[in-house]
Amino acid sequence: MKTIGEGDMTQVTNFQRIGWFASGRIRPVKVTFKEESVRTRILQEKARLRDKQGYQRVYLDRDRTQEERTTLKERVQRRKEEREAMTKMSRTQTQEEGQTHPTESPTKRLQPRHSQRN
Repeated sequence: MKTIGEGDMTQVTNFQRIGWFASGRIRPVKVTFKEESVRTRILQEKARLRDKQGYQRVYLDRDRTQEERTTLKERVQRRKEEREAMTKMSRTQTQEEGQTHPTESPTKRLQPRHSQRN
């Protein structure tokens, strides 16, 4: 790897995988640059990375403090719980109306054909 976006790899002072290894799990990579201006330029150009072949699943973001990570994690959990509550409420309303939920397809029972043979 010689470049990161338009950034030169000679500006990288350190890079390492973070988190625990688990089979099938993608671990983030923390990259440290010599100058903050290089980091800023790369983060500004991160949207272009998705247009490049082979980089559609690569995501760049700045490092966060422990407090920022905790706040973000709580916000994500709260939104997840709100979504689940809305889904439950939607299912309850459709069941009260005698309808099936769009994700639950009604099962049609096929009646066996009885052939009348003499």
